[in-house]
Amino acid sequence: MTTRGASATAMRVAEAVAGEWYGADSSGRLNVPFGVVATLALVNLPVSDHDVAGQLRALGQRDFACWARAVWRSVLNARPDLVHLVYPLMGWLFDADEPVEAMAKTVGDAALTAGQLDVTGTLERFDVDLLGIVLTTLKAGGATKARAQIYTSTDVADAVAALQFADAEIRFGQSVCDPAVGTGGLFRAAAKILLSRGFDPGDLVWMGCDVDELAVAGAAVNSLLWGLGTDVLLHVGNSLQGDWIKEAQERRAEVLGIASSTRQVKSILEIFSRDEFWRKV
Repeated sequence: MTTRGASATAMRVAEAVAGEWYGADSSGRLNVPFGVVATLALVNLPVSDHDVAGQLRALGQRDFACWARAVWRSVLNARPDLVHLVYPLMGWLFDADEPVEAMAKTVGDAALTAGQLDVTGTLERFDVDLLGIVLTTLKAGGATKARAQIYTSTDVADAVAALQFADAEIRFGQSVCDPAVGTGGLFRAAAKILLSRGFDPGDLVWMGCDVDELAVAGAAVNSLLWGLGTDVLLHVGNSLQGDWIKEAQERRAEVLGIASSTRQVKSILEIFSRDEFWRKV
């Protein structure tokens, strides 16, 4: 699939998702359809396996929701530093009623049928920011012009990244910063160039800020999709006000501290639950 083909598929997915969501006269909770697409984006599709989409479509709405919760638990166990960033995409899963679960399944089926895994589940994910296109389409479908937001197009992002890294020496720990990150379109383009030059995007530091919490949540998921590594610093806020990088660092440290304490408590409870512990007491 070419870059043009990946972009066409991404647009087809976005239109299918928005069509199902607004066609059912759903509420303005865009975190639900966007969260479903983000969850599906975390599926790593083996080249030889073409039946994953079919298997997911075959799930009932309750089983689909259980599967989605399992996906997020796995992700957050591996990357607790992202929990506060991606929560808007997965928080609804833990208190969803049947109508919301039903709509989530319908949206998921639409995205799968439109070919989402052909992009996000393969290396084609480096050719287009599918989450950015989906979020923009969802906002345009139910938002006023004042709320509508335009994210960096694929062609523009590729051109900007090409200029930034043209003949530049790339160093371990080098920073890539976007103060209007959106869902991370510029990060995608930069990661693609780095890979083409034999570098690991995970060896760099990625920093981004945006006022839209759904966009930042999408950027967090995309950081996993594009292999940006663990040195990813994202912040919801206005990059023109205050020291957003410092705020993001402090928030990240706070979240990691809570995660560490929680894991310690779980470990202690696990020890207490073992029969051999009580035999020694």
